[in-house]
Amino acid sequence: MKLAKLKFGRFGTILLFLVLSLLVVLPVLFMFFRSFMSTREILYSQTVNAYTPLKLLPERISLEQYKAALILDPEFYSYFWNSVFLVVPILAGNLVLSTLAAYGFSKFRFWGKRPLYFLFVFLIVLPYQVLLSPQY
Repeated sequence: MKLAKLKFGRFGTILLFLVLSLLVVLPVLFMFFRSFMSTREILYSQTVNAYTPLKLLPERISLEQYKAALILDPEFYSYFWNSVFLVVPILAGNLVLSTLAAYGFSKFRFWGKRPLYFLFVFLIVLPYQVLLSPQY
């Protein structure tokens, strides 16, 4: 009896994580497939009526959205490089600091190691924008 209960618990956990992962992945897939629709097809699928189901796959693959973003909009590259110049130094600093901290936490024993570790992980997980809010 206990073995059957354990298997159902494991199955339930796997099922829960499968549903949660679908909740995360489906909007990304939805946006990816909609990027291959024409503007007319996107607008038509949204304005027919309130009961029109959203289409996941395009009727005809179109690169119109990519052409509009990459070729017709010259500011796209400016936005892209601004993002690269912002993300790369932050990522490199985070990688170096995290590596050094991981070495220190794994090799040395010191007072307050556990709370300091949780603080460090919390600050990594905390979005950068949250830290910027009090500065205004």
